[in-house]
Amino acid sequence: MKMSELTALDLARTQFAFTIAFHIIFPAITIGLASYLAVPEGCWLHTKQPVIAIGMTSGHKSSWSPSAWASCPAW
Repeated sequence: MKMSELTALDLARTQFAFTIAFHIIFPAITIGLASYLAVPEGCWLHTKQPVIAIGMTSGHKSSWSPSAWASCPAW
């Protein structure tokens, strides 16, 4: 199909396809991220230890240890 053969209906359908794709993908990502973040937050509230330790200094142990994960009630 040449560019000159595109009709207004074809362009409208293309625009709708992009719009509906973004309206499906972004809410799904947002809901999944929110539910994922609720688990580490709950673990932190229970144990006061971060679940993911990135760049911790001053002698703290990484909380990727089995004891930190075992103390979380979500597991």
